Amino acid sequence: MDIILSGHSREGMFQRMKKDAPGRRRVRLGARLAAAFIAVVAASVSVPSVYALIFLFNRVYDEATLKMKSDVEIASLLFEQKKRTVLKFATTAAGDSLVEKMTAFRLGEPLEVRMRDFVKGAAVEDISEVLLVDRDGIVLYRYPDVLVKGDSMAADPIVSQALRGREIAAFSVAEGGGVKHEAGAAAEEEIGAREPSLLVRAGAPVILHGEQAPPVSMKPAVPAPSPGEVVGAVCASYLVNTDRALLGEVRDRTHSAAIVYLNDRVINTTEKEWRDVPLPELLEGKPLGAYGVRRYPKRGEIGGFLPLKDFLGNTAGVVELRASTRKIQRDWRKAAYGILLFFLIGLGVSAVMGVIITRRITLPIRKLKEGAEEIGAGNLLYRIDVPGDDEITELARSFNEMGARLHLYMEQMRLSKIQVEDYSTRLREAHVSLERYSRQLEKVNRQLLDSNIKLQKAHEIKDTFLSTVSHELKTPLTTIIGYISMILKGTMGNVPPDVTESLEVVRRRSENLRDLINDLLSISRIDSGKLELRRRYVDIAKELRGLEEVFAERLSEKNLTLETTADGMLPLVNVDGDRINQVLFNLVGNSVKFTPENGRITVSASCQPESNSILISVSDTGIGIPRSEIGHIFERFYQVDRRDGRRFPGTGLGLAIAKELVELHGGGIWVESEEKKGSTFYFTIPVSRPGVPPEPSERKA
Repeated sequence: MDIILSGHSREGMFQRMKKDAPGRRRVRLGARLAAAFIAVVAASVSVPSVYALIFLFNRVYDEATLKMKSDVEIASLLFEQKKRTVLKFATTAAGDSLVEKMTAFRLGEPLEVRMRDFVKGAAVEDISEVLLVDRDGIVLYRYPDVLVKGDSMAADPIVSQALRGREIAAFSVAEGGGVKHEAGAAAEEEIGAREPSLLVRAGAPVILHGEQAPPVSMKPAVPAPSPGEVVGAVCASYLVNTDRALLGEVRDRTHSAAIVYLNDRVINTTEKEWRDVPLPELLEGKPLGAYGVRRYPKRGEIGGFLPLKDFLGNTAGVVELRASTRKIQRDWRKAAYGILLFFLIGLGVSAVMGVIITRRITLPIRKLKEGAEEIGAGNLLYRIDVPGDDEITELARSFNEMGARLHLYMEQMRLSKIQVEDYSTRLREAHVSLERYSRQLEKVNRQLLDSNIKLQKAHEIKDTFLSTVSHELKTPLTTIIGYISMILKGTMGNVPPDVTESLEVVRRRSENLRDLINDLLSISRIDSGKLELRRRYVDIAKELRGLEEVFAERLSEKNLTLETTADGMLPLVNVDGDRINQVLFNLVGNSVKFTPENGRITVSASCQPESNSILISVSDTGIGIPRSEIGHIFERFYQVDRRDGRRFPGTGLGLAIAKELVELHGGGIWVESEEKKGSTFYFTIPVSRPGVPPEPSERKA
């Protein structure tokens, strides 16, 4: 197949590509770039502008809120000052010595004269009502003189507190414009017709100081009281309903209108047009906003609220401060208009700049488009001329180089086609040869399979022979060792010393041979998969304590010390006890073999909670293992000393068997050693988890 397209076919293909989407409306790159430029500028300007407007609006209202909080605190101080003024009048009148004496003896007319002097000395704007009662709460003096003397005021809360010896000042609500009292029906009807009043009331006890005697010219109405006794009370009131000075001072200091609410009505205000403004939030118990400040955006106002508490802590009335925020809103609108104006100016400038920049970008791109169409039509040697030294110019140069390279590649492809046809012919010939080699390889594989079967049979014969020979040798060898032991013990008569020494050599060699046979049997069983683990729960600490008895004779021969230690709370492990003992005997036997006289061997066991296993270590002070040999000591028949006539005899199977047995139990074994300083062998035994039943008593290895 010819893969080199002719110029006519290429031109036709490109013409078809141009007509693929006749219904789509093309948007020029310049328009898209200008729109993108304007959108980016608009987004970058509008986001901070909107943020600035929101921040400015919140900041202005936050400042107004802080000022209103300060104004509420000022109003609170002024109302507290008014309470102290009223209380000061009451305490001053109650502390007068003549008032004490006259009240104690209930001297009516002189007492009225003295109290009028006090009332005349007080400012009219500070005191609107004065009441003097005796120790039983009976009115002795009243200003203004509205009620008849002799009324009982003992039930009045301020009076009752003062008669108990307390000085008290609080806000109070009175029906009918004055103090609650026990008067006649006509008086109650007259007072009840009035609106309720909000009062600043203060009471002070009249206490008799020292020995007091009535004036000589006056006859007392009651017996003389004891010194220090409360003989009456002075109660002063200030009517907030008719106040102008206090609210005027609040307005002057805060520059805010002040309104006093009592229940559901306005009782006093500095601004007449606000007298009938409702306040449903106060009546319904709704929150008044953060810090007692509330905004009224529709009215262009901000309000702060000060609750006026009675002596029980309940709200008797509420003072509202209101300030206009129209100037704040006007300033904010001016700022918003200014930001919007600059935003529109920025959009206009960005639109003009976008058009200019896009024209400078799209003109070279248009030339690139024309050149790409020429190259796509087959004119590979066409050159695009774009002046300048920017990325578009470099792109034009790349197009020119691409056209030249394409022309070169097309020629190379024509030559490559000839080479590919030649390679195809050679490949077919190679395929025929490969099939022939494949048949030969299949024949070799069959031969290898036959050899593998024969090798497996030979391995089975070797295992059978090894097992049979080991069993056949083990029985007579055990008999020989038994008879030699009996001879050495003198069972068959006295044995000469030289014969005893020879028999000892024979016994040791026979035992070495027995150990070799046992090792070979173990290796044979492991390799054949016939080694069975007879699991049972074993106390590892108890097994460690039995090591000293097993190796007692060999330890005494070399004067070695064997120490065994175990954690006090080692759990029982579900293992084959004989196989674990075989591992311990191999490791301890090696330590005895390679530790010189007067050495020390330590066997320890500890619990490893993180791995749920028991760690057993066997360490000695023997000759150690060279670092280069540590990686091989668990290999079968491997010995560190491989010379003829070596010092320490052995087969090199003990550690290999120990490794196999430990791994059959699911544990691991390793060694740490330093030459001429001793060795430490470690192995782990997994502990069955609580609640998990033990494995079957027999398990195929």
